Amino acid sequence: MFSKELGFLSAGLGLVAIDAETSTVRLIHYTLQEYLSRPGMPDAHKTLGQTCLAYLNYKQVKGLPAKSISNLGDMPFLKYSSLHWGNHAKVKLSDPAKLLATELLDQASNHISATLLVEQLSGFHPCSLPYHLWPSLHCASYFGLTNIVAALIERGGGSINQRDCVGFTPLIHVVRQGNEAVVQLLLTQDDINPNKSDNTGNTLLWWASFHGREGVAELLLARDDINPDKPNSHGETQ
Repeated sequence: MFSKELGFLSAGLGLVAIDAETSTVRLIHYTLQEYLSRPGMPDAHKTLGQTCLAYLNYKQVKGLPAKSISNLGDMPFLKYSSLHWGNHAKVKLSDPAKLLATELLDQASNHISATLLVEQLSGFHPCSLPYHLWPSLHCASYFGLTNIVAALIERGGGSINQRDCVGFTPLIHVVRQGNEAVVQLLLTQDDINPNKSDNTGNTLLWWASFHGREGVAELLLARDDINPDKPNSHGETQ
C-alpha cells in the first residue's frame, strides 16, 4: 500500500498530497483547484501545437524513414503529433511554432508525419502515388493554416494546381474542410484553376455540396470562371 501511495504522489508531480488521518487525497493548494476549475485551459492549443511541432522537428524524428510506418508502438506521441499538430495550430499558433511549422513543411515530402497523415486520408481516398509525396502547400491547406498557406504561396512553395498522392489540389483540401478564409486566399491567386478536379473527376462544387459547405459554394459560384455543370467521372454534378 505504501509503495502505491508513493507512486501516486510521484505521478502527481508535487501537486497532490495524501492526508494520512482521513485517507483522502487533496490538492496541495487551493489556487490549483481554482485554476483547474476554470472553463478550458488557457492557451492549451498554442502549447499543444508548439509541443507537437517541436517533437516532429527533433533530429531523431526527422531521421525516421518516411516510407516506413511499422513498429511505431514505442512512439505513441508520433502519430498524435503528426495527425493533430495543425488542428492545434489552426486555433492559436505562437511565433516560435510558426518557425517550427515552416521547418516541418519544408521537408513534408520526406517526413514520416506526412506519411502518417496521408495514410489516414488514404483510408477514404486511395493513393495513386507514393505515400510520402505530399507537398507542403497541400499539408498547410489540409489543416487550414491561413498565414502559413499565404507564406508558402509568397515564396513559391509548390504548384497551386498540383494534385497530391490522394488526387487533391490544395483548393480541394480546403473546400472539403469548409475553410472559407483559405478558399478566398487561394482563389485570389492569378494562376489558380478553380475547375481543376480531383483524380476521379470530382469538382470543387461537387465537394462543397457533398460536405454541405454552403459558404464555400457561394464563394465558388460568385466567380465567372466556375463551370457548375462540369460532371465527374460518373456523370454526376454537384
